[in-house]
This record gives sequence, structure tokens and C-alpha cells, in this order.
Amino acid sequence: MKKILLLMICMCFSIYSVSCISMAEAAKFDNENAEKTLRNRAGFEMSCPEDKLKLTVIEKNDDGFYTRIGIAGCGKRGMYMRVVNGGKYEWILNSTGN
Repeated sequence: MKKILLLMICMCFSIYSVSCISMAEAAKFDNENAEKTLRNRAGFEMSCPEDKLKLTVIEKNDDGFYTRIGIAGCGKRGMYMRVVNGGKYEWILNSTGN
């Protein structure tokens, strides 16, 4: 699945550039997107302003893609896990705590 994602990214970028991005660059782009997505989602789920949330990367896969992220803020915390659903990645709230 990771190779398919990289191939899709390379195909999109090859229209505009003669070079392809590396796996590390793909992971960096994906991880930045995950942080934005999870900060927004956790802010809603925890009723906490996004700027009050602290993200902690708990686990990465061998290619550097985040697979588990802990988020804490406003006296609450949650663990989000990356899963494949219907052929695409999404983040699910795996556990909560106060």
C-alpha cells in the first residue's frame, strides 16, 4: 500500500517536475497533513482549542509514516491510530483518558 501511495504521489508530481519525491519526503508530507487533520479533529472531540493541544508521535512505521499519535489538552487525552479502510488511510480514536 505504501508503494502504491508513493507511486500515486510520483505520478501527480511528475506532471510538474521531472523528478520524483523520495519516501522520506512522502512521509514528511503525509505526517504534516496528519498533524493538521488530527489537531482539528481532536479539538472538536475534546472541546479544546487546537492551540492548547499537544501532539506526541507514539509510533512510526519503517518508512517514517506516523501510525499512532497521542493528543492531550484541556485535561483530556486520546490515542489515534492509522488504519486502512476501503483502500485508503484514515485515523481512528483508539483510546481516551482524562
